[in-house]
Parts: sequence; structure tokens; C-alpha cells
Amino acid sequence: MIDRMMLRICVAFCFGLLVLGTACSVNINGSVRTSVNEVVEHDLKTVNGSVKVAEGSVVHGDCRTVNGSVELGKGAQAENLKTVNGSIKLNSDAYVEEDVETVNGKITAEGNNSVGGDIHTVNGGIQFKEGGEISGDVGLVNGSIELTGVHVGGLVSLRNGKVELRSASVVDGNILVEGTKKNGKKEDPVEIILADESVIKGNILVEDPRREVILHLHDNARVEGTTEHVTVIEE
Repeated sequence: MIDRMMLRICVAFCFGLLVLGTACSVNINGSVRTSVNEVVEHDLKTVNGSVKVAEGSVVHGDCRTVNGSVELGKGAQAENLKTVNGSIKLNSDAYVEEDVETVNGKITAEGNNSVGGDIHTVNGGIQFKEGGEISGDVGLVNGSIELTGVHVGGLVSLRNGKVELRSASVVDGNILVEGTKKNGKKEDPVEIILADESVIKGNILVEDPRREVILHLHDNARVEGTTEHVTVIEE
């Protein structure tokens, strides 16, 4: 699943930025910014620069870059946020209609954020604070997923790293640990921390049962599904 996701992100980003539509142009070697409360009726794209949507602005299109960060200001809106090498930040009350994706970078949301699609990174981390609503899936290959007071409508997946759910976070789908154990190579365990009455409504699934997966259960948190091939520690 994640290998397909990596290919999809890389191809879509690069192709989308190089093959231009008639409605907008791509900025080269420079950043793209909006004014406060501006309404933009096209995509915002750049190569080797950042995309920053100011407070209260609405972008009726995508915000994309190849080498640079993407930031959505307080109360701002956009259809998709995508970069290849760079971080993505959603300030408080910002809304993304569809997906938030990066290849190498961290994705952070400051609180009361809504994402209508999926959130993915390959090498980085994902951190959402209180009041977050994610309609789709949350996934990464290497890094940590930290959700505090967040509702995830889909599944959460990772290959290497940690998942931490706090402040009554809820995942409607499964937690999926992907990847196979490499013979003869020492690997750190994948850790899942469930605290503060947080709930996983689905199962914890381990693609390769030889991998070490540890579930730390705190403070009346629970998994409603199965936890096969998982070491459960109640703390």
C-alpha cells in the first residue's frame, strides 16, 4: 500500500507541476503568497519555493510545490496541499477539502482543522492537535503519528515508527503496520500508544507477524477489534 502511495505522490506531483493547465502558471525559483482574506480562483504552484496562504484566504484550487513548504493560514481554505521536499502546516481553523501529502517532510495542524481526504507523508511525521477532523486515511512510512483530540474516519498506517493517540482521539478504521521483517537485521519495535480514553474502533493489523509491535494502553483507552501479533502492555 505505501509503495503504491509513494509512487502515486511522486508521479502526480512532478507531472502536475511540469504539465501546465491553461488556468494558471508555475512560478520557478520563488515563493507564492496570498494577501489576507484573498480569494484565488486557480491553483497556486511553484518549483523551488514555498506556498503560503494568508489568514482567511480561500484558494479554489491546489497549493503545490516541488522543493519548499506549504502553509495554510488561520481560517484559510484550499482544495489540496502537496509538496515533494518540504513541510506542510495548517494553522488553527484551516480547512482542506481533499488531500494533504508530502514525500519528505512533516505535516502539522494547530487545532480545529478539517481535512476532507487523506493525509500522507513518506519520511517525516504527522501531528494534529485538538479538534482535528480527518475524513480519510492517515499514513506514513518512517516517522511518528501524533493525534491529540482528533477523529480519523479511515485507517492509520505506518511501516516504521510510532502512533500516539491522546485526549479521546478516535480512529474509525484499523491501525495497519505494513512491511516485512528484514532477515538478520535488528529493527526497532513499532509502538502504539493509546491514552486518555482514546479508541481504535477497528483492528490492529500486522502485515508480517515476525515484526515486533507493542501496544501501550493507558487511562481507559481501548481497541474494539482484534490485536493479533501485538504485545499489549496495560499502564
